[in-house]
Amino acid sequence: MLKKISLTFFSKLTNAVLGFLNAILITQFLGAEGKGITTLLVTNLSLCLLFCQVIGGNSMVYLSSRLPTSVLLVASYLWTIVVSVLLTAILYFIGMCPSQYFIELIVISILFSLFHAHLFILLGNENTILFNLLSPLPQLLQVGAAVILFILLQIHNINTYIFNLYFIFAAGYLISLIFILPKLSGFKMPDKETFRTLWKYGSKAQTSNILFFFNSRLFFYLLGYYFIKSEVGIYSVGIMIIEAVLLIGNSFSLMLYSKISNTVSATEQLSLTKKYVLISFIFTAFALAVIALIPADAYAILFGQDFYSIKKIALYLFPGTLLLSTYYVTSSYFSGTGKYQYNNYAVGLGLGISVVGGLLYIPSGDLLAAASVTSAAFSAIALFSLYRFYKEVKIIG
Repeated sequence: MLKKISLTFFSKLTNAVLGFLNAILITQFLGAEGKGITTLLVTNLSLCLLFCQVIGGNSMVYLSSRLPTSVLLVASYLWTIVVSVLLTAILYFIGMCPSQYFIELIVISILFSLFHAHLFILLGNENTILFNLLSPLPQLLQVGAAVILFILLQIHNINTYIFNLYFIFAAGYLISLIFILPKLSGFKMPDKETFRTLWKYGSKAQTSNILFFFNSRLFFYLLGYYFIKSEVGIYSVGIMIIEAVLLIGNSFSLMLYSKISNTVSATEQLSLTKKYVLISFIFTAFALAVIALIPADAYAILFGQDFYSIKKIALYLFPGTLLLSTYYVTSSYFSGTGKYQYNNYAVGLGLGISVVGGLLYIPSGDLLAAASVTSAAFSAIALFSLYRFYKEVKIIG
């Protein structure tokens, strides 16, 4: 299991490093405003992906051994197309998707979501190595495109960069499809029962993921609404640093979920969870200590002078980040034992704090207000989950 966790962590770390490289290229050549525009686009893309994964996400891992690949694939394709169009239209009508990027968001979200559906089918077939090798592909292609556009061709235009995302995500989709085609045997349309089964497993798993998304991304929308796009760009880089640290706990999540799901002994499930809660907390504390030692000037050199305040933003996020490192482990326990509701309650509590805090402090506050509220929300999520896990230990252990 440690080998699988290490492989997953390395894949996620590679993805994070590529994300940093892409962010550096965008901030250096397009500035804070360019970073803000791309952040809002990627945030909308991530939101579409989350809803598409209600059918084309984790549930496909569980059902890959129980249903034909062609049935799962057709179901995810149909669901993805419908959800991408409807959700983009909703984002457009509420003013969260600029009209000039309406078509781009639909097409890219379809390609990106189907790319992930292919990955989950591979994971469901226990092809962990291929899953982890392909996962960083979109980020790698984005870095390559940014180098070609910004450095080689000297094109520093945000619209040109976004247009090139068509080719980036199309390439990722086609490459992943190549590995899926050999697994197809015939063609069969999914019936109502298949959709019902996919919805049953997918909706339970995705509810907490969707709620958690808004905990960390709600302020992108609020800052974009109340302030200029550059504020979104600056704050998003601070969040990116914190999310890189959270990869430690996140890497335990998927593999621990699989292990707990296949462990019969309740005592062993608790023991395993307690062990990794401590490991995740210690490793995260060490990573945060390293970040605290990096001077603010280093961020200004990497991302540009507009980003000098990033370190202070990150420091305000530290308390919630350290506590949240434990949530990834306890949430895997609750998912693995079928008690999804506790994850939903925890993340729902955090979202409530984010909404109230955001509406109270963001309009008259600043980026540090956003970081403080986010840290409080993260802390509430982790503490509630730890409390529920403690209750489990008292009952079972």
